[in-house]
Amino acid sequence: MDAALREALLAGTQLACVLAEAAAHIALSK
Repeated sequence: MDAALREALLAGTQLACVLAEAAAHIALSK
């Protein structure tokens, strides 16, 4: 697999985790 593609996929996964965590905090705070 291309290294750049793998890094982009990893960054996307980390971003998705951060967004999911933020959404959970918002949902719990309401």
